[in-house]
Amino acid sequence: MTTPSYAGPAVFGYETDHLRRVAAISVHTSPLATLGGKDAGGMNVYIRELSCHTAELGLPVDVFTRRTDPNLPEVVEICEGVNLVYVDAGPPEPVEKEQLFELLPEFAENIALYSLRAGVRYDVVHAHYWLSGWAAHLLKRYWNSPFSLMFHTTAHMKNIVSPEAEQETTLRGDIEARLVEIADSIIAANPDEAADLIWRQRGDSAKICTIPPGVDTELFRPDPRVAGQALFPATRSGSLPDGARYPRRRANGSVRWPYRSNQRTRHTVGSCPFPEGLWFQFAYPHRRWRL
Repeated sequence: MTTPSYAGPAVFGYETDHLRRVAAISVHTSPLATLGGKDAGGMNVYIRELSCHTAELGLPVDVFTRRTDPNLPEVVEICEGVNLVYVDAGPPEPVEKEQLFELLPEFAENIALYSLRAGVRYDVVHAHYWLSGWAAHLLKRYWNSPFSLMFHTTAHMKNIVSPEAEQETTLRGDIEARLVEIADSIIAANPDEAADLIWRQRGDSAKICTIPPGVDTELFRPDPRVAGQALFPATRSGSLPDGARYPRRRANGSVRWPYRSNQRTRHTVGSCPFPEGLWFQFAYPHRRWRL
């Protein structure tokens, strides 16, 4: 016997066999935060662009972030099909990330109240960063919706390379270990992160997948070598200028990254190889800086 699918809206009281709406959570930073500021970088861009492209495929997304300004409206449209919802939790001002964990119960409660007022049901929750992962866990008591988690960074990996004075807290490590157990699925940005989650943090490989972030090739593109040489001075062989390693430290509003080498080999930026002689340039900041 087959059961016909429900074609109506995703609201409380109905169970559907298709995804109707996604709740994305970014507790500590807004996707609309000015790039280059504190806690405003690649993750913000990732969430914004992933949400917009998901909506373009026909799946609306509401992104929830903590209110840090009392004058902001409750809901702001990021793009068609994507709303950014500012949630009250603690004082409406920036606070240190170390103080946010104790605000998560209030944050989750107010998200649930918003969904009641709006009359919507979220079929899946996509949490970004460990704080958002714990908020998604707390929301289970209200929605019982599965949640997918992307850590972006983990305390375990950061502590391996950080000096003692910059080690992450025991609380964060404990919560992340618990999230590895209870998350319905975990998205790793690269194979190394997936391997760490599986082998060192004993995550269930059946619920861990690797989805590398994408690149907007209209924004990040190779320029002809001759044009690049005319625009930029040569860098040291096999190295990137400081602005390329730490672009948000540049404050002149425009960053262009050359890369050149006298060695006839392939080189990498992060884990992505590219041929010798390519020059990459982009405008920064950008209204919709895609990853």
